Amino acid sequence: MSALRIYVPCDAAAVACGADEIATAIVASAAKRKIAVEIVRNGSRGLHWLEPLLEIATANGRIAYGPVELNDVDSIIDAMIADGGEHKLRVGVPEEFFADGLDPEVGASVRAAIRELEADGCVLRPVTLPHTRYAVATYYILATAEASSNLSRFDGVRYGLRVGGDAAGADLRGMYGATRDAGFGDEVKRRILLGTFVLSAGYYDAYYRKAQQVRTLVRRDFESALAQVDVICCPTSPTPAFRLGEKSGDPLAMYLNDIYTLPASLAGVPAMSVPCAPTRAGLPIGLQVIARPLEESTMLAVAAACEKRAPQPTIKPVDWTRPSRTS
Repeated sequence: MSALRIYVPCDAAAVACGADEIATAIVASAAKRKIAVEIVRNGSRGLHWLEPLLEIATANGRIAYGPVELNDVDSIIDAMIADGGEHKLRVGVPEEFFADGLDPEVGASVRAAIRELEADGCVLRPVTLPHTRYAVATYYILATAEASSNLSRFDGVRYGLRVGGDAAGADLRGMYGATRDAGFGDEVKRRILLGTFVLSAGYYDAYYRKAQQVRTLVRRDFESALAQVDVICCPTSPTPAFRLGEKSGDPLAMYLNDIYTLPASLAGVPAMSVPCAPTRAGLPIGLQVIARPLEESTMLAVAAACEKRAPQPTIKPVDWTRPSRTS
């Protein structure tokens, strides 16, 4: 195997976290095994982590990224030798998130951001999340059921608002109804109604139980995909940002805009959105980064790298909260 080269970031955060100490430990451990290691100090190279980052490379180029601690030293060297010096950060690209329904500008911007990661030394791998198409239906069955159950406590007796007087009528039931009608908005009422329906005795098995079973399938999809890659990158939404209130009259259209973010919520994996290149009209586009459970540091590192490389908007967006003059 070629001599190893360790790139040590020299920014204040890396110094404070002991990056030099870790690099020195790796050199000492490698020397005992007769492996040559060179330390190269630079200001900012590769992906940035919240924990100490050492970028380990062969003479041919970068090969590994990762937050490391002193007790990781031997395992890092072993992994490098086992991988033949080719251990790179693996980025999964799920084709289900780039299918029909995705705005062309969104798809082009997100793919360009992912290619930037590849240019920075990451390896792109296709992954599959086949149950993504069921995510919206599954999530809104489970979420509305939880809303119906959790919000039942807001009855005007124990918590929050209480409507009294003539509006509440003469009995307790009237006070309940008046309080909940005044205190909940249209979307909350809609979710309570849907949730009560799917939890009812005649429909519990057909809807709620089935949704929980599909949720398990979604989680297994992510477990399988994230066993092959370190992070998954995909669009945040199928369309660019729309005018405030533009789709409030069409709840289904609003729900469908969540199709790319709901799978991670169902699977219980960390995910975040960062901006990538905006549309020609200056509207923002989001890139979603998904990682394994309890590996938020990887997610944050990749997200920071993507955000840093995202082109700055050159067109100031119009005030999209106001109706267009042509509408």
